[in-house]
Amino acid sequence: MKLHLLDTEFDYPNDVTSLQKIADEINLKTEETPYFFSHFVIDGIEVYEEYQEYLAEHIKKIELIEVYLKTKKEFINELTLSLENYLTRAIPEIQLLSEEYYQIAKSSTWEKFQEMLDGIEWINGTIVSIDHEEEKPKSWNEVLKLGSDLQEVLKQLTDGMASKDEILIGDILQYEFITLLEELKNKIIMIIDTEGKRDLLN
Repeated sequence: MKLHLLDTEFDYPNDVTSLQKIADEINLKTEETPYFFSHFVIDGIEVYEEYQEYLAEHIKKIELIEVYLKTKKEFINELTLSLENYLTRAIPEIQLLSEEYYQIAKSSTWEKFQEMLDGIEWINGTIVSIDHEEEKPKSWNEVLKLGSDLQEVLKQLTDGMASKDEILIGDILQYEFITLLEELKNKIIMIIDTEGKRDLLN
């Protein structure tokens, strides 16, 4: 099977022993260049996750593996687009969730609350990933401040959760949390519209 990586073509046997060699070659190339790994196109099929599993499962019949890389700017752009998309979906859901706490919270309400916490953890991880880059968006410090404020409000929410104070949770979601998320979304939109592109998200 053949591996296309930037301007170079490699030949590997159709065997699982080739998987580590392919991974090593990609890691070496990304270390030497200003690129990040994006995804594979394997015999015409785009593969964005669980690469090793897909490769191992089809290794015997693979003919061509094309490696798609992206620049650091494209990497940051994709992350900010993902943040915008997530916030656009999440804010109305959290609005509905806050209203449930003013009624009688059901077990499904608490499940949604945990899903929200997982989502905020993802937001924080995405912000951290961008912050690790040398070239960050110009107004990035404002995003970091909003991320820090979110963490502070999260502490209040977890306190309310521990005491099962449903009215307090509803108030925090309604009057603090959603406001911060909307501010974060607006800041991310500004970054995309002034420094990024909207045609890179699959």
